[in-house]
Amino acid sequence: MDLSSPMRSVIPSAHGAVLTVLARAGEPLSGRKVAELTNALVSASPNAVKACKTLLQDVAGADINAALIAHTVQGIASIRASHEGKEGVQSFLQKRKPNWLN
Repeated sequence: MDLSSPMRSVIPSAHGAVLTVLARAGEPLSGRKVAELTNALVSASPNAVKACKTLLQDVAGADINAALIAHTVQGIASIRASHEGKEGVQSFLQKRKPNWLN
């Protein structure tokens, strides 16, 4: 695993990734902050998390240019238009848990 880049270190596991990214960003590692971020990761749509990890791998260390921005926009739009993306919006609007948490 390449730990020279915070983005690359996000891939292995949710709990380890939170600690690694925060440590590399110089954020204080309070138990509350780690719990908050870990909860967000484990509560998110499984396919959205997978897509995010893929996107992070694709863009880590890359120069920001029009092609990279277009790739990022397409990735975000695809996951939002997916079945899980729509379920996430609907569950939020209906003030209920999304079906992947049931």
